[in-house]
Amino acid sequence: MNSLTRAENDSELITTWLLHQSSKLTRQHYQSNIKQFIRFIGLSLEEVKIEDIHGFVRMLELKGNKPSTIKGKLSTVKSLFSFAYKVGYLTSNVAVLVKSPKVNKRIASMRIENEDIRKMVDGTNSKRDRLIIKMMYFLGLRVSEVLRLKWSYFYQNKVFISGKGNKERSLNLPEELFLELSELKSEFNPTFVFTAYQRDEQLKRQAVNIMLNRLKKRLGIDANIHPHKFKHEHSMTSLDNGCDIHLLSRSLGHSSVSITESYYLNGRENQSSSNFITL
Repeated sequence: MNSLTRAENDSELITTWLLHQSSKLTRQHYQSNIKQFIRFIGLSLEEVKIEDIHGFVRMLELKGNKPSTIKGKLSTVKSLFSFAYKVGYLTSNVAVLVKSPKVNKRIASMRIENEDIRKMVDGTNSKRDRLIIKMMYFLGLRVSEVLRLKWSYFYQNKVFISGKGNKERSLNLPEELFLELSELKSEFNPTFVFTAYQRDEQLKRQAVNIMLNRLKKRLGIDANIHPHKFKHEHSMTSLDNGCDIHLLSRSLGHSSVSITESYYLNGRENQSSSNFITL
């Protein structure tokens, strides 16, 4: 097979592969996954055998990674090996023989893959639309809470949210996100943060639904994605990363922690308390 790349080693090949990814966030995500894979196997790509990839998957399972996370990491590995084979850097694609883990369809339908969120954030042509997605996902806001945001609700590193039943709560706002939001403000939107273009009118929920549908169609995302799923994914990801359930409940503005517990339990159908006992 004639080589289509000038890469002379794995590092150069990986750099070339990453440059072929359309999204900056996807490149960062893939780079992180491949670093973990390379660190684990301790071999060159040419030396990797099917047992090595199976071992990587097994390691992820033993560390408690959920099936959707393992599937995503394995997908990254498969992408690299497929690229290396197609450009002639490798003479075979061993990764194609490794099956991806099955994901509980009911749980999967409730979640958004991290890669799809990255694609949507990085793939918007509008700063306003990108920030709407970020506010729903990073802060776990309902779409109605996002659209009600006014510039007067921001103070230093906090944003005050008017939730269901006019209940108010404050959330920490990452500085980078606040700076991005600040760039939206102009003479056309002195009151509401997210408005119809060049009109200081609160953006309608329907406009957000249309935006998401058009975006995922343009990016080739098949998943059923609607605004509330970003809030749900914020909750599940926070819990996966060790967030205290009471803190999450307060951040989401839930009237009872029992509501928040539904997120916690729905994502752990295949676990029980025995998973957390050691001797």
